Amino acid sequence: NGAAFVLAAGSYSLNVVAPAGYEISPALPINVVVGSGTTTRKVAARVAGGINGAVIGPDGAMGGTTVRLTNVATNQTYDTVAATGCAGWCSDAFYQFGNLPSGQYRLSIPTLPPGHILASEPVVNYTTAGQSIQQNLTLNPLGHLSGLVYLDGNLNGQRDSGEAAATGYVVSLLNDGGLPIQTTTPDANGVYLFTNLSAGVRYLATVDLYISQAASLSDSLTEAPGWFLPGTQPALANIGILQGGTDHNYNTVYGRISSGGAGVAGIRIGYFHWVQGQGCQQSAPIWQNLETTSDINGDYKLFTHMLPGNGYAYCITAREPQGYQQSYNPATPATGSNFSYLTTGGAVIYYPGYWGRDITLLPAGGNMQLLSGGTAVSWSAFRDDNLNGAWDDDEPALPGVSVGGNTSGVITGLGDGAQALAVVAPAGYAPLHGNTVSLWLNGADVTLPPLPFRFAGALRGQLFADEDGDGWLRRGETGVAGLAVSLSGPTSASAVTDGHGRFSLPNLPDGNYTVTVTPPAGYAAVPQQTITLNNGGALVVALRPLGQLSGAIYDDWDGDGRRGADEPLITMPITVTVAGVGGQRTALGAFRIWDVANGAYTITPWWPAVNPEAANLATNGAVGLPAVPAGTVRGAAWLDENGDGIRQPWESPLAGIPVTVAGQTGVTDGNGRFAFYGIAPGTYGVTAVLPNGLTAQIGPAIVSAGRGAVVGVAAVLGGGFRVYLPVVERP
Repeated sequence: NGAAFVLAAGSYSLNVVAPAGYEISPALPINVVVGSGTTTRKVAARVAGGINGAVIGPDGAMGGTTVRLTNVATNQTYDTVAATGCAGWCSDAFYQFGNLPSGQYRLSIPTLPPGHILASEPVVNYTTAGQSIQQNLTLNPLGHLSGLVYLDGNLNGQRDSGEAAATGYVVSLLNDGGLPIQTTTPDANGVYLFTNLSAGVRYLATVDLYISQAASLSDSLTEAPGWFLPGTQPALANIGILQGGTDHNYNTVYGRISSGGAGVAGIRIGYFHWVQGQGCQQSAPIWQNLETTSDINGDYKLFTHMLPGNGYAYCITAREPQGYQQSYNPATPATGSNFSYLTTGGAVIYYPGYWGRDITLLPAGGNMQLLSGGTAVSWSAFRDDNLNGAWDDDEPALPGVSVGGNTSGVITGLGDGAQALAVVAPAGYAPLHGNTVSLWLNGADVTLPPLPFRFAGALRGQLFADEDGDGWLRRGETGVAGLAVSLSGPTSASAVTDGHGRFSLPNLPDGNYTVTVTPPAGYAAVPQQTITLNNGGALVVALRPLGQLSGAIYDDWDGDGRRGADEPLITMPITVTVAGVGGQRTALGAFRIWDVANGAYTITPWWPAVNPEAANLATNGAVGLPAVPAGTVRGAAWLDENGDGIRQPWESPLAGIPVTVAGQTGVTDGNGRFAFYGIAPGTYGVTAVLPNGLTAQIGPAIVSAGRGAVVGVAAVLGGGFRVYLPVVERP
């Protein structure tokens, strides 16, 4: 019934001796401060021994919850209610089961509070009567997902003391179909929240590394929560970001993870060292301690250790991609020696390297993309809204397409040699580049370039400012609004471009038309051109800005003199200088210098992997600057259908082609690519063993101290055919 003490004001230590069979809950001694009035202190006691703990929810203690204890062997159950309404003298949400016989027990909550789910039903081994075992029960929220976005300064994949919250990043939530359903921006503390989630559906929270307002050019995800089933995992899904730039001691490998042409989010990407004799096809690779995760678009940026001059290469690989298998492991140099300079004191300073490497995933159990011995053709199709022939991030896949009578995306059983596959579009669409895909198989699987389709029954087009001079609309280039487009021919029609530079003219009769475009002030005149409509058509017009020097620096793979649809921009900031004009650092691979007087100029990048380029504003002030790192000889082989030596977006690659450079021999992959690293400066012949019926004019590989070489293998039908006709003379 308690005890009373008559005491002077002051601070006292209170000790309590529990009666037999009980324990005092708080730690002893208890500090009590006595004032001038009456001081009351209640002391909680519990049954000695047994199983006890607290019920903890996402916002703290959850008193009033019924807790059940079940003997695993006998199924006998015990129920109690977690304490509620405590005001400092007891532990809120505390529960206890006492006087238990020894045995194995399962803890559960028979009636879950609304909107919550029990993280687990722990099993407790109560071996000795009188012992005391503490086991808390955790309730996770059902229907919402929250987390923290922070700047991971030391790249260790967890938030440490002093690491700041990251603001300005767009966090997206994807469902288990890979579709974004919600987006949000973290608050000033980096906290984000998604609500109204469905039970039993997996979700992925991630950021967009390219469009987020705060993102720099080489940000990387260092911690990613992965896929979540709300309520069955901790509620806090943190996202760590290492902000990039050029002032770090890491090489950056960037690219896109895709399957069937669509980006795949939430894929872990890591790397291991290339090994002589095994390359990247190692059964037990030794993984390095840096990795990242693909963002909402499948884009990734992976930091790797910069080891100048060690002669290694890195193998970039998707780690444990559930439901997928990787087609092949792309390699990239580990050296950063081509990014170095000497100080006046003789010290060597290294710049970080930037390498673009895309990764293709196939469904688990599907056909792997082989380097030899395969006969599968993988294909994908998309709606080409901007008509540039390249599958851009905001363009959807197009279902219902048939290629060679196949609608699955993988054609097997094809023999070697020439193949012509019929392309059949779904209703309302038409192929952008003809009704047939031509390819040549050589004992290896091939991945066709994504097939573009346009809307049928209308002339659709886009007019854009061509910033790199290649004639194709690329990321970073924008449409021009308010332009008048006029057609004359079987009928006359006109349209004005919208805010994206696009227009549409439906129901035009088939036939030949003359197109007239009147550009606005600041753009060069556009000559008239003729187009032929058949069930509609497509028109893309590249406008040349006046008084502007611009360009883009890109990874060159085919050496054809212009950036292809699969040749990514170099996102590393690179300073370019123009004599008599000034200098500028590239942003996402591009630069623009306005108000430049007419004349000829030389654009010189500071990175020796990019050659200087001449530009003349009187003819074209936009240039594409191909880049190839030092010590690298790489290239692509393709079936050059029109024989122009330029790789068109729809021309198919040649896979399984042996290529030899400087005594090294490799085989082109499913995209027709090959690469050799660690090649010393010099001039080398390049040979390719093409199948019978194909020929190619292959130039030498000239490697300098600061720049490698790109060699394109544009294969054409050549040499003619010799046909032997047996003759039998009649008697």
